[in-house]
Amino acid sequence: MILVKQMGYNLDRGAHSVYSLQYHLVIVVKYRRETLFSEEIRERVKEIVSALAKNLDIEILSQEPGEDRHHILFKAAPKVNLSNIVNVIKGATSRRLRQEFPEAKILLWETRSGATATL
Repeated sequence: MILVKQMGYNLDRGAHSVYSLQYHLVIVVKYRRETLFSEEIRERVKEIVSALAKNLDIEILSQEPGEDRHHILFKAAPKVNLSNIVNVIKGATSRRLRQEFPEAKILLWETRSGATATL
């Protein structure tokens, strides 16, 4: 029998493993524009990510939204596909925010140079 000495770590156990995998994901808004400007949008992002976590088999430890980025600290098992998690979180939150907050979509796609082009 092997004993695992826990040194302040919250260890998870698999069938043949002991692990503690935590990931810090920072999602940055396109062109670092301050799209997440309202508290309502920031709270909605947190709700969306929390709902997605259940389906992705991850545990959200912390979320900190900012005006141009969103920090997520989460735990996952070694079997989880990280690239899939990142793609799903980024894609789903972007799609839902564009649907629910059209003003954020306009801010993302506005031109800053002032130049216009016609065909």
